[in-house]
Amino acid sequence: MNEKYESLTKKELIALIEQKDKLLSNKEYGLVWADESEQEDIVLLCQKNKPIIVEDKSKAIKTDDSVANLLIEGDNFHSLTVLKESYFNQVDFIYIDPPYNTGSKNDFKYNDCWVTKNDSCIHSKWLNFMYKRLLLAKDLMSNSGVIFISIGEKELSNLNLVCEKIFGRENFLTIITRLSKSASDKGSHFAPSCDYIICYAKDKNSLNPENFYEHADESLYKKSDEYGKYRDDVAFYQASLDPLRGCINQRYFIKAPDGSYLIPPGVVFPEKISDAAFVRPKSKNDKVWRWSYETYLKQKDLLVFKQTKNSPLVDENGKKAKYNVYTKSYYSQRSEKGVKPRNFLTDKKFLNRKGTDHLKTMGLNFTYSKPKELVMHLLSIVHLPNDALILDFFAGSGTTGEAVLELNQKEKTQRRFILCTNNEENICSEICYPRIKKVITGYIKNEDKETSCFVEGLGGNLLYYKTGFFK
Repeated sequence: MNEKYESLTKKELIALIEQKDKLLSNKEYGLVWADESEQEDIVLLCQKNKPIIVEDKSKAIKTDDSVANLLIEGDNFHSLTVLKESYFNQVDFIYIDPPYNTGSKNDFKYNDCWVTKNDSCIHSKWLNFMYKRLLLAKDLMSNSGVIFISIGEKELSNLNLVCEKIFGRENFLTIITRLSKSASDKGSHFAPSCDYIICYAKDKNSLNPENFYEHADESLYKKSDEYGKYRDDVAFYQASLDPLRGCINQRYFIKAPDGSYLIPPGVVFPEKISDAAFVRPKSKNDKVWRWSYETYLKQKDLLVFKQTKNSPLVDENGKKAKYNVYTKSYYSQRSEKGVKPRNFLTDKKFLNRKGTDHLKTMGLNFTYSKPKELVMHLLSIVHLPNDALILDFFAGSGTTGEAVLELNQKEKTQRRFILCTNNEENICSEICYPRIKKVITGYIKNEDKETSCFVEGLGGNLLYYKTGFFK
């Protein structure tokens, strides 16, 4: 026994153990960061004075009788504080693209000062900044509300733990990896090509998992038969299937259009050479089809045979086959049922440059805009109510606003958005507001080029507010 405990009585030892157990039980797993040495100025101002927003009627846009969308210029802590009074527990969907906190010039401003990579409190300042705003955002969310947050790798783990602290580990939905750059060669050891989207629910139990799905892209279904459009790009034989893991009825002959019989490569073959004649695989060398022979006999009409010189299959004599086999996938079936959305986005329409290029066609110069297709995708996969309320309190160039307006027209819905952004470098007055106005009323695309044309407006209404205080 350690000498410092030898003089203690049994009662004192028991008391010491109980004290240590109590200390351990109070320890929580999670992220710990330094408290602020002093509060943000905007937080102090909101505590001392009543925060308000004041409409700038000269910037109102009205094209129809639908409910107006809101654009609020000012610090988002101020905006969220005001919105809490009128929109508590009403927001169905939040998307934000906060500063990634890389330490680069003009990346993240805290208390009116740019935070550089040399700042010893760079992470703590950013975490305090985000924590307060996410707490307010949670209060605005409906019970079935969801939040999507774009973030880079430097703060990914920290932000996820902050969200876990605010929303609860039980309400974590996923982290989406997005291919954001296709040709980057920057970085010291690896070329950064991805960023991430953290997704949480306010109350996961209030969500219906069946509402999370995406429809198949109809343009991919280029062939058709009497049953409708289909695609056939999924091979019926997949080498990754383990023949010894329950696949005892999946090694059999399939009759090809020329009368030959096809089978995956292997050592053992069925004794009878006929359609659906099967044999049990004896080793991992005996490859198998995706379906059992019983399923094949019921659904053989869903197979497509393609002649190829590079077939992975063999014929009844063990020689390289002349065909490969694919399965039909009908658009009507997939579109009605839907498929679970992937948490890995590689489509080129989601690349960062798409957002930048799109703004240039409007005559707007902004480098870091997320592509509207990304926000439209996130909005569409959760299947919001037709009158849903969408919030973006790091609105920047207004991508979320355009995404909502475009989806409204496409899906015949009346969803509304609230955008909150500061006016650093005139981003609200010279980028965000003009963009939303152009989208609503119409604009000349590629105005300075020979390819210029007029793009019809999507319609809708907008009210413009600025933050202030009632003393």
